Amino acid sequence: MKINNRKQYVILSIIILLEVFMMVYVGFQKKDYHIDEIYSYNLSNSYDADKIKNADWMWNQWISGKDFHEFVTVQKGEQFAYAKVYFNNSTDCHPPLFYWLLHTICSFTPDKFSKWSGLSLNILIYIISAILIYKISAMLLKSDKWTFIPVIMWGLSKNAVDNCTYIRMYMLLTMITLWYVYFHIKMFQEGITLKKMISVWIMIYLGAMTHYYSLVVSFFGVLFFSLYLLWKKRIKTMFTYGIGACVSVGAMFFSYPYVVEQVTGSSTNNVGNQIVKNLFNFNLWIKQSKGLLKSLIAEITYNGTISFILTKIFIFVLLVLIALNIKNKSIKIKEWKELFWVAGICAFSFLSITFIGGEYVYSRYIYHIVPVIYIIIIVIWNKIYIGGGTNLILSILILFSVSNAAYGAINNKSSYLYLNSVKQQEELKPYTNCSLYFIGESPSSAGVTGNLTKLINFDKIYMSSEENIIDNKMIFDTLQKQNSCVVFITTDTYWLSGYDAQEILSKISKQCDVKYEKIINGSLGEFYYLEKN
Repeated sequence: MKINNRKQYVILSIIILLEVFMMVYVGFQKKDYHIDEIYSYNLSNSYDADKIKNADWMWNQWISGKDFHEFVTVQKGEQFAYAKVYFNNSTDCHPPLFYWLLHTICSFTPDKFSKWSGLSLNILIYIISAILIYKISAMLLKSDKWTFIPVIMWGLSKNAVDNCTYIRMYMLLTMITLWYVYFHIKMFQEGITLKKMISVWIMIYLGAMTHYYSLVVSFFGVLFFSLYLLWKKRIKTMFTYGIGACVSVGAMFFSYPYVVEQVTGSSTNNVGNQIVKNLFNFNLWIKQSKGLLKSLIAEITYNGTISFILTKIFIFVLLVLIALNIKNKSIKIKEWKELFWVAGICAFSFLSITFIGGEYVYSRYIYHIVPVIYIIIIVIWNKIYIGGGTNLILSILILFSVSNAAYGAINNKSSYLYLNSVKQQEELKPYTNCSLYFIGESPSSAGVTGNLTKLINFDKIYMSSEENIIDNKMIFDTLQKQNSCVVFITTDTYWLSGYDAQEILSKISKQCDVKYEKIINGSLGEFYYLEKN
């Protein structure tokens, strides 16, 4: 089905405008950043050093919190420095496409650090994704009314809101995955042409340059479509299609050769190291698959209990409808080829990501296939539903989606708003005129990056290891002169080699008669106020 009706365009535009309004509203509520979001700005915009840990001039000497600005903003004269963004990402663990786009947006507002640089990029991609969802639905559904439902249900879901408000590459990956699916559906329905195959190959390349998990979707998509061509005895077309796909992957390796080191694990990628370590831990695979499935179901609504109840009811009704269709012999398997292909890549991608992810499997790793899952569910329902009351069902689905979205937006239920940051900043503000000692691995970027929005408010900061700061009695000297200071102690032992805060404070107390109190818990550590007795 093609969008050839002006009324359809108007309805779709209204739906997307309402969804964008919701995203903008939720965006205004976002108060702080996940550590990886800071890395997004850091890797996209830092010019003098790829990471804070490699900025030698910032360690073991006094600096101002304002100095951190240059790590998350584009400075004047450094706009559109794509080669530098490429280099920054070569030392990290992701390909550079998303970072190039974020850098482009930030280049128009030099020296400005704003959540709206990333959110506006994600919202633009979100709009394109919604249009693609409609187009795919229109090709798979026979009803004009039902084609809007996947757009509404996914677009207003918690998954979509979290994807959009999380300033990382996952919304871009979602859009590219939808393009990939869209071009394949066109080949199923309209015939295979070189132009369509080239479009698929381009999506394979762009997906791989966005996130490596895109290669999982591409692999199964190519595999199952090749089997379909083999079944159709279109051998020449199958080889042309398959070779082109391999060339796309090869082009990614050629243009970004760091992929091998980043995927298999290296000094730049502790996640990759753990993935390799746990790759054939099948018990962990089963555990992570169950956990990720539970997370996926829980995010259907903003209340996990309601989500699981609705899922059980839906599965029961679906099984009854399937049984009735089998009994009436009304299911025509030949009409399901596109659906089998789409469902296959989603199912096998889900299982593969939970397998290769090892210890690190999060909902965001499957954000890109979730809208496709919504499409699959609606298409299956539409194909097997027996009976009347379609308008009532559509009304219920729309009402459910709108009310769920309104509840989540009004009550700030998105996962990436960090509302407690406002309170933390207020509690920390009275102490920002004090000198701050940052005690962490020297040099270390994670602790600094995770607390950047807090550290940026201090006038004087000294970052170094415990050995340097404590053994040289630096805090003792500062207390002798100023009577007080703030100390941040890295305490995380899962990601970092953190310290025991009480042990550090005990060492300081032995050097100087001091009293201390915790101000707030920071990212990967704790802030303390020290005052000389």
